Amino acid sequence: MPYDCLRLIWYVAGTLTMAGGGERVIMEGLRQFEAKGLEATLLLHTAMQNQAPLFDGTYSPKVSSVSSYEAGDSGKRSPFWLKATQRFRKAQSLVAAILSLNPDIIIVNDPESCRVLWLSSLLMLRKPPTFVTFVHGSPFQFVDDLTKYSLIFRRHFADIRKGDSVYREVIPTELPPITLPKRISLEINCFLKYLALRHSRYIFVISQKNRREVELLYNYSNVIVISAGGFSSSDFTYQRRKDMKVAVGIRKRYVILSICRLVSKKRVDLSVRAFAELIRNGQRDDCVMVIAGAGPHESTLRSLAIELQIENKVEFVGYVPEEQLRDWYCSCDVFVSADNADHDLSVYMALALGCKVVVSTQYDIPEFLDKVRRFIFVAEPSIQGFAQTMEKAIRMTPVPLNAADFGELDNMTWERYFQTILSLAEKLLCANKVTN
Repeated sequence: MPYDCLRLIWYVAGTLTMAGGGERVIMEGLRQFEAKGLEATLLLHTAMQNQAPLFDGTYSPKVSSVSSYEAGDSGKRSPFWLKATQRFRKAQSLVAAILSLNPDIIIVNDPESCRVLWLSSLLMLRKPPTFVTFVHGSPFQFVDDLTKYSLIFRRHFADIRKGDSVYREVIPTELPPITLPKRISLEINCFLKYLALRHSRYIFVISQKNRREVELLYNYSNVIVISAGGFSSSDFTYQRRKDMKVAVGIRKRYVILSICRLVSKKRVDLSVRAFAELIRNGQRDDCVMVIAGAGPHESTLRSLAIELQIENKVEFVGYVPEEQLRDWYCSCDVFVSADNADHDLSVYMALALGCKVVVSTQYDIPEFLDKVRRFIFVAEPSIQGFAQTMEKAIRMTPVPLNAADFGELDNMTWERYFQTILSLAEKLLCANKVTN
């Protein structure tokens, strides 16, 4: 089937409000699909209220919203029926939006979106179009995600938690106290999510660790690992336009850089504490830590820097505009990520631009990255572990990236990533034609 005949929906049960890794995947995917001639539409439940997810105008996808298909309520209803009626009408609106766009295939953005899509189709007595689902991450990476405590997922809770030192540190063994109605709602929603994911033709994940967790949680074997790097092949030849050290007045210093949303999951506080340990007692007076990004955890991190008496060694530069992003990577000496995750787009973007990167033992580095590993420094996920590994990374001077390295990294480009997804989608559609 020629690509210019394919219609694709990327479905998100909600809206987009910020510029982060998840939003980057969506926007880049839509751009890659459109470049191949597909009719690709981002379908949100509610239209975006700001332009942040477009990354300073870098992307201009075709966007549709389910809310534009919603019918108005007629007459008053009692509170008893109101919630059920609203749910039915939302399901009706979603199905109407999908029918209007008439996709050949739907990319479902996450398990919750999968639940909403499948349940809405069930309520409307309609079989949904062929769909595949992304599961980029784990409920164990978010302390406040209670799905991991539900009965349907609880059976493998202990195995998954004990297999990861960060999970053991940050994830309580028992469900936090919640009301009975919330508990019932949790169990119902998780059971529906479990059923919905099992109706997805493929589940796409980005690491082997991610795959193992999904297989355990959903008792589902058709899980495909495709490693995304967050960069394009054109980044291999990127030349720095602006020295960001000079721009912020920290020239002649080693810069340890962190770029992420400032939320607790990213564990930037661990990086800050490790940096304080690195420069303790006047050691490494030639180092500065730059924290780039915005989020609710910023004030906590600023207070932490003051508490550790390193505020004059930590620079908070806020949100990094798209035009400066690559220059920051190219201007740093070491990039650090202590995120509670096994994969991080920012880490691989840094790697593709020739940065030394410090990550924790949580990270599941693709096996095909062999020669490039000389740029990757793996730390125990502790203050001392990160401090020692930062020091090691600063001292080491790897041979610059070469053609062999770019050959390995090419497996992670946006072009390769979305071509693989598209090829698998085309395979599904061809199989459907044969069976029909």
